[in-house]
Amino acid sequence: YPRPSVAYPAGGKRGEQLKVQFLGDAAGPIEKQITLAADAKSDADQFIEDGGGITPSAVPFRAFSEGNVMEAEPNDGFENATVGELPLALNGRLEKAGDVDFFKISAKKGQTWEVEVYGRRIGSPIDPVLNIYKADKAGIAGADDARGQDSYLRWQVPEDGDYYLRIADHLNQGGPTYAYRVELTPVTPKLTVGIPRVDRYSQTRQTVVVPRGNRYGTLILATRADFGGPIELFTKNLIPGVTMVAKPMHPSLTLVPAVFEAAED
Repeated sequence: YPRPSVAYPAGGKRGEQLKVQFLGDAAGPIEKQITLAADAKSDADQFIEDGGGITPSAVPFRAFSEGNVMEAEPNDGFENATVGELPLALNGRLEKAGDVDFFKISAKKGQTWEVEVYGRRIGSPIDPVLNIYKADKAGIAGADDARGQDSYLRWQVPEDGDYYLRIADHLNQGGPTYAYRVELTPVTPKLTVGIPRVDRYSQTRQTVVVPRGNRYGTLILATRADFGGPIELFTKNLIPGVTMVAKPMHPSLTLVPAVFEAAED
């Protein structure tokens, strides 16, 4: 059966079709045309099939909200950096030892970007190191081993202008499968709501069970990211005859009790 280890590019825009090379198989690269689901919740990891069978486990693949920029070789210096426009996903390979890749982007003062590098998490042997430089080649940010051996940083743009991103391998290694992917997305507020876990290995008390004519109480956990303020819980599509009562969550709190009540019938 085929057994590639990494895809190049290792991701694409949701709902679009793209050509992908699957690298690392003993028989050589495998090229496929794939279509990504538009649904953000769909699993994008890829199973590859040929006359010998199907991969026993999926090749990691990213479904992203923005399009791809592919490196244009040579791009091993400031003067020949591959140009892209934010927001985007940068894709490249360090094809030989000592190889480095540069990308050039424009950004506005006050913008805050999440810069997420995918290497080991997409099956590549690369140990990526990320650096960001101003137009005058002065270094302003860098990251290494923030997500395991992959890099991540939150970058606040200091002024309008052009910037360079540099990707290298920590040990200056390289090869055909040393693929990477850099996703740049604006920081946006996020809210995660759920019932606190009480058992690591089961769904105990993760459901709401309301006896007829009775009540059921639980705690609701709300985790804010990049915003503050009160949170109000409201009901939608509850079973007829079931109601919920919960007070607004104060800005200083992350837990609030909620009581569900069922009518006699």
